[in-house]
Amino acid sequence: MSQEQLSDRSYELHAAICKLLSHPKRLKILDLLAQGEQTVEELTQALRLPKANISQHLALLRQGNLVVARKRGVHVLYRLANPKILQAFGLMQELVLDQLAAMDELAQVIRAARRSDAVEELTLAELVARAREGEVLLLDVRSPEEYEKGHIPGALSLPLEEIDRRWKELPRDQELVAYCRGPYCILSDRAIQKLREHEIKVRKLSVGYPEWKQAGFPVEKEGLP
Repeated sequence: MSQEQLSDRSYELHAAICKLLSHPKRLKILDLLAQGEQTVEELTQALRLPKANISQHLALLRQGNLVVARKRGVHVLYRLANPKILQAFGLMQELVLDQLAAMDELAQVIRAARRSDAVEELTLAELVARAREGEVLLLDVRSPEEYEKGHIPGALSLPLEEIDRRWKELPRDQELVAYCRGPYCILSDRAIQKLREHEIKVRKLSVGYPEWKQAGFPVEKEGLP
């Protein structure tokens, strides 16, 4: 194969991957798989789509080597095929927000929420420094299923729908920091609003669990093989 043919083939493969990533439902699937392995049933429940629809998208992602699968008993577990997919996904998320901030209503809402004085952010570097001194309690506001598949060590599982019932459990002598799935996820913002209704001050981690994992920091799982 000549250099020109190799170059053309590289562009073709690049375009094929971009085509796979051009469907919003497939992007949502990848975002959920970035939290940890998922079955078709779990993805169906999370996305509220027909099982056949989810299976079709997963088949396409597997054909493109973006997703791989393994069996556990009678279930098939899907996961990202390469950690670089998460890196590419994160870069694309930031590009989308940058490119569409002036015209896209969703991006404007997300940007506004980040700038709001009601949501104070803590960077990953700041979190690591404070965690070493035991000054921070992390609140994982994702679903219990996502928490079990993997979470930041020491984080307390506090799903959004449980906040109004469990807010009294939270300590008042530690800094509280909420985190969720990543750049597009607004669970942290909603959790912070709920907690502040109970006069509890909470900051937001500027990244989500996938970015923590991608950075090479340790993770904990709840009894999963």
